[in-house]
Amino acid sequence: MTMHRFLYYLLLAVCFSLFFCGTSYAQKNNLHQHQLLDINTNQGYTIQTDEPMVLLFLSPECPLCQGYTQTINQLQRQFGSEVKFMGIFSGKSHRSDDIKQFADKYKLGIPMYLDPDFKLTQEVGASVTPSAALYTKGVLQYIGAIDNAVPELGKKRVVVTQFYLQDAVESVLHGRPILITKTEAKGCYIHTR
Repeated sequence: MTMHRFLYYLLLAVCFSLFFCGTSYAQKNNLHQHQLLDINTNQGYTIQTDEPMVLLFLSPECPLCQGYTQTINQLQRQFGSEVKFMGIFSGKSHRSDDIKQFADKYKLGIPMYLDPDFKLTQEVGASVTPSAALYTKGVLQYIGAIDNAVPELGKKRVVVTQFYLQDAVESVLHGRPILITKTEAKGCYIHTR
């Protein structure tokens, strides 16, 4: 084997491992600095970053969010004793009553918060609903789609084959590297103006 070929394969292996082996997305955020509004109590809430948590960016009007409520509840049941799941509703266009009605209708069993000034939404980088962000100790570990059920808007898979959020949570809880740290969520745009 020539030296050039050896270097080529070595470079290829390094690129592969960096791209696919998913060292932590490792973006430290200041989540605790954002003031949210608890939908049920109308009291201010500040995120505590000590425990693993999943921020789920949702909209009561988004059909995909409505369709994902069963998946969200299943993830909450499966991991809720070790990971805090939080529904985040961005902006002031959704009234607390509308969000409560959405939660009641779809039996959404996670705490829900309003991000009235979009500051948390913008810092996390969420641009569509539904989308998920997994944090451990304030460090972003995964961001993107919940799974691959929606390959593009208007199309839905018959069988889901990639469970991005579930896999990321399991990896964090078992001390394994997250293989996929970022995906592109498809859904309803979050208008931050």
